[in-house]
Amino acid sequence: RIIRTLLETDFSALGGLDADQGGVQQQLYDKLKSVYSSCMDEAAIDKRGAEPVTSFLSEFVSSAFPVVYPIFPSGAYKFDAARFSGTLSTLFGFQIFPLFAVSVQPDPLDPGFPSPTLVPLDNLGLTDRALYEDEDALSVYHGVVARALFLALDGVAENLSVKRAKKPEDWRQWAERIVDFEARLAAITPSFSEVLTSDRSTTTIYELAQTAPKIPWLSIFHTLFQRSVTEVSPVTLVGGLEYYQGLAELLDSVELDVLEGYFLLTAVRKLAPLAGAELRSTFGPVRELLTGVSPVAEPPRSETCVGFLQANLGLAVGKLFVDAAFSPKTKRSIEKVFEGLRETFLEALPTVDWMNAPTCAVAEAKLQGASIAAGYPAALFNATDLGALYAGVSPPEAAASVGTGFFEVALQARRAEAAAGLSRINEMVDAAHLPLPVMSTFARYLPALNTLFMPAGLLQPTCFTRGQPSYLNYGACGTVAAYHIVSGLDNRGRRHDADG
Repeated sequence: RIIRTLLETDFSALGGLDADQGGVQQQLYDKLKSVYSSCMDEAAIDKRGAEPVTSFLSEFVSSAFPVVYPIFPSGAYKFDAARFSGTLSTLFGFQIFPLFAVSVQPDPLDPGFPSPTLVPLDNLGLTDRALYEDEDALSVYHGVVARALFLALDGVAENLSVKRAKKPEDWRQWAERIVDFEARLAAITPSFSEVLTSDRSTTTIYELAQTAPKIPWLSIFHTLFQRSVTEVSPVTLVGGLEYYQGLAELLDSVELDVLEGYFLLTAVRKLAPLAGAELRSTFGPVRELLTGVSPVAEPPRSETCVGFLQANLGLAVGKLFVDAAFSPKTKRSIEKVFEGLRETFLEALPTVDWMNAPTCAVAEAKLQGASIAAGYPAALFNATDLGALYAGVSPPEAAASVGTGFFEVALQARRAEAAAGLSRINEMVDAAHLPLPVMSTFARYLPALNTLFMPAGLLQPTCFTRGQPSYLNYGACGTVAAYHIVSGLDNRGRRHDADG
């Protein structure tokens, strides 16, 4: 609501915002407002239909496929390392993650250093795995996938490795084979909750290559991070090697056009919300399957557009939000609450009869070393750096002469956000950098940094109100903070010491 109100107001009327720093703040605001306005213009988006998605996928297919090449005279196929890594890297660069996701996280063994991190992301079309065994649900999903691929790839299919006619039954058969592959992938993929509670471990690119030899790991990491990597370069795994062992077996048996189809389906799922109503609504029956509600009510368009900005221009939106709704005084106030909680825990530790003296000493050291990152990262207030980060995002109006509309700007934003995340591989880990959007209403404790993160979106009334009696803040946000402090001492948190 706050962001929507700000973006529907003239900058000159927003006296609380920081208008210094060479006018960069106003430029960021104008860019956000322009993207928001173009997102709100459903008529213009619907008029273009699926054409922007088709155009993007056509260019992608031409440069990325085929991902394997034939071996003569046997007729067998071998993965083309350059094309396969290029395919994944291109999709990753737009925050589209088939098979697994790559990010930069603190090294589990040395949290001050960044590490490439692999996550077996639950990026399936049917998030309820039981539906992959339900014939009625599968029939619905087959039809949705066939329709989505037809709308998005009409005219692109001739560039695929296995050319197919444009008859509906051909798309349906292809969809069934792709969904069958996805069902087998679902069987080995941990759920989102399992990923959240999984331990982090360190391996090397050599071990990954031994586990899943068809995936060109060296080439992928080199392409993504634009830096020299070797077989002994460390990689952080969320959940261990088991998933990649299962993935290797899947890749050994998957047919080429099915793998290509799965890559394309993953892209279409992510890009469809940016397209016209026909493609946008194609996945509606799947949402009905997952929610049990028919028809699924669409949220207000303004809510959708603010969500898009938060996900893809997060730091710029975060600065706008903090300038308007969160003060440095509030930041200091919640830090005082954290200190009060720490003192209370330290006083209580010696009275815990089930904890022996050596364990109590370790817990005390960990509490003494714990920190809080509240509200926002300091980097949020360097508008010049933010301007540089989003320099590649062109306001739709300014770029109208070159045919740039909401879809193209959305891709630019996705690329900028993805590049910003990957670039952290070149920086020491900053414990004050929030791993959550500034507007998030969730707190998070990271054992590897021994730090509690409470973003500005959470620190709003009624959770936290500066100036009200302290017992109310302790009873609301203080309870949230205490819960996460305790998680640093539980069965998982105890595996990390005061330094992570």
